[in-house]
Amino acid sequence: MHILAEENIFFILISTDYVFDGKNPPYKEDDTPNPLQAYGKSKYEAELVTQKISKSNYLRTKFSSEIFKLLFRSFDPSSSITLW
Repeated sequence: MHILAEENIFFILISTDYVFDGKNPPYKEDDTPNPLQAYGKSKYEAELVTQKISKSNYLRTKFSSEIFKLLFRSFDPSSSITLW
């Protein structure tokens, strides 16, 4: 991850709502994750690592290929993207 800082790269992690246990949806961004299976646990662990990178953020969503298409089609490092 040091290469990101050295090369001045902004890192975005695509995460998922699988970091939650499914007991109290819909979730807000400040809700405490409680993953139940390996996939959700690995995503949550990746979020924790991402939080340690200065120029980074993560997007937590329900899986949808349409969201990925929107992100990559409209990607411009100098602008923001509104999904909802």
